[in-house]
Amino acid sequence: AIFVEEDLIFAPDFLALFRSSHWLLDHDPSLWCISAWNDFSYTHVTGDSCRLQRTSYFPGLGFMIQNKVWKRLREEWPTAPTMGWDYWMRVAFRRAGKECMVPEISRSHHNSARGSSISTSKQVRLLSLMALAQIPSICGASGPCHQFGDISYLASDTYEVWMQSTIDKAQKLSIPALLATQQKADDVYVLPFTHEDSRKL
Repeated sequence: AIFVEEDLIFAPDFLALFRSSHWLLDHDPSLWCISAWNDFSYTHVTGDSCRLQRTSYFPGLGFMIQNKVWKRLREEWPTAPTMGWDYWMRVAFRRAGKECMVPEISRSHHNSARGSSISTSKQVRLLSLMALAQIPSICGASGPCHQFGDISYLASDTYEVWMQSTIDKAQKLSIPALLATQQKADDVYVLPFTHEDSRKL
């Protein structure tokens, strides 16, 4: 099933994302969801509209989960929640050790300026910095859909090997070095920072 919020707008290939990747949920038990939203899909740092990634952070904002996953989550759903539903989902995913697949550039975006999850001008400003893909869908109304090409690299074992190799070879940057130099678009960098440091970025 695909879950969406009432104020979302979608990229032209929103449904193609799910049609192209749903098989991963059957193939890889470490994946629990496919999401159209990427919390780091900022206009100034995104590059490849067709690149997909894995994350241990439940993104929400338009996502697909299998029926069996929903049944498990429904059984654990708190009767008197003390947190938002999306935060509870993040806790549940972390507790189960599961991950989600996300596009590098989001396929969904909040359209409202006010709502239960958008209540401050800071949130509105932050959302205005987020990119929304504009690639048309190449998939027909039925049949196989391969909008993102071969995505077998997202299988857990393959992805972990690639990620570790990429990190090992990446150039390490400090925040001062990041702010003082121009980075190459196709290069990979590792930037260690604390939550407090993130305000400087």
